[in-house]
Formats: sequence, structure tokens, C-alpha cells
Amino acid sequence: MLYDLEMMQELGFPGVVTGVLLPNGRSDLHRMSMLKQVAGNMEFCVHRCIDMSENSFTMLEELIQLGVKRVLSSGRYNTAVAGIDVLKELNEQAGNRIEIMAGSGVNSTNILHLKEAGIRHFHASAGRPETSPMTYRNSEVNMGNEQGTDEYARYEANEEEIRAMLQNLNG
Repeated sequence: MLYDLEMMQELGFPGVVTGVLLPNGRSDLHRMSMLKQVAGNMEFCVHRCIDMSENSFTMLEELIQLGVKRVLSSGRYNTAVAGIDVLKELNEQAGNRIEIMAGSGVNSTNILHLKEAGIRHFHASAGRPETSPMTYRNSEVNMGNEQGTDEYARYEANEEEIRAMLQNLNG
């Protein structure tokens, strides 16, 4: 990960999303501080490992002390809507010290509910599967290891969904 960060620095990436936990569910501050140091001026976001941690609220304070810009969370549940109460608590605890970004299942039907809970940063795929224009199809080969994967589908951003999210946020 350190090597990858060095390469990202050299290539001028504006930010990185990462995170490291210890086997006991606590944050690995030693390794994360090494990553943060190598990231330098890059925006440093910690992903949903906060949701998998032993105590998200303790970890949030540790991330603030580390100088992390934002944390991506679903509020310790599979989706941000299911974890909205925890997200609200994390956001209140964070104040202006770190950004809480709601992610996992964020879409146009629930983004306003998350905003009403105080969340101001969102992560959404806003995508949909699209059929590949590939006309020749070899049914004997599955390039993905999972059976049932549609080899001839691709996931694309859904402009209508993105516009609907923005409209719901902006009124």
C-alpha cells in the first residue's frame, strides 16, 4: 500500500481512500499513520473499515487526531439508510473536524433523508447494468470466476439517477 501511495503521489492523484484494522477490530494507527505520511498533501479518506471496527466512535476520534479529511461509512449497517442513526451520531461527534460521507445504497429515493439527518457528503455508484454491444458470445467461457455473472453486461453511470439525486438535494 505504501508503494501504491508513492506511485499515486508521483502521478499527481488528488486523494486516496484506505484504512487498516487490527485483527481485534481496532484501528491500526501505526500503519495508517505511515500511509497518511506517505500520502502527504493528498486528501486522505478512510473507507468503511470504521463500520467494521470494534468502536466506530473511538476510531473516529483517532482518525481526527491522525488528520484524516473524511470517513466513508454506512453507519455500521449494510446500507447508509439502515445505519442513519449511527451516521447522525458520528456526524454530530465529528462537528467540523472531519467529514462524514454516507455510502452504501445511497440513491435518489433516500439521499434527502440522509441530508435531513445532517449528512452533507455522499458516495453513490448511481449506476446500472447495461447490455454489452458485443454480438459474438462464447457461452462456454466465463471470464469472471462467479457462475451466473453476465459476461456481456457492464456497469455504467446512470445520468438520470445522478440528476435525480442532485435535484432532491438542491430542491
